[in-house]
Amino acid sequence: MTKQEMISALLENAIANKLSKDFIGDLKFLKSELQRGKTKELSDNDTINILITLIRKQNEMVDFLEVGSADYISNRAFVSRIEYFLDKKILDQIYVTEVQLRIWIQSHVNMNTINNKNQIIGVVKKSFPYIDGNLIKKVLETI
Repeated sequence: MTKQEMISALLENAIANKLSKDFIGDLKFLKSELQRGKTKELSDNDTINILITLIRKQNEMVDFLEVGSADYISNRAFVSRIEYFLDKKILDQIYVTEVQLRIWIQSHVNMNTINNKNQIIGVVKKSFPYIDGNLIKKVLETI
């Protein structure tokens, strides 16, 4: 079963069991986001990339919300529901910190063999395909 099929099945189950309207609404939104592309059936990798994009957008929005407000809580719940469909390895890449990335680069990249910083981006992306490219660039500015 693909991740897209999992979301559809979970939505059908949530409706059949009359689960929370917020939960059902979030699943409907996810399902509609996955069907926006040229093809209705997505590979798991395409689904993962869409889910990661949604998480990043939601995490950017939460910065403007008051902690503890209804919107903040709703946003966090939505992100948690998206995260459910992603493996821990992917989530670790999404939430890697600048410090963690800097340490990884310093311990895994031989700076003597690198001609330019774009090569480092390639090395990092090869090891961590789901990491935010902007984070890599930010860390590289300080190295």
